[in-house]
Amino acid sequence: MHFQKFCPGITTGTAREASMKKYNQFYTQLQSHSRGEITIEELQNEADKLFLPGK
Repeated sequence: MHFQKFCPGITTGTAREASMKKYNQFYTQLQSHSRGEITIEELQNEADKLFLPGK
């Protein structure tokens, strides 16, 4: 999935950079899950940490 398709509404450079970093971290975790290195619950926890405020 291409980042620009994932977050097209991000307009400022700083916000785009921060979002891209989170997206890349999540994508790395997604790859780990696809290789069987982490469970779906661990993947969900990582997503919550990255994308939910206050986690």
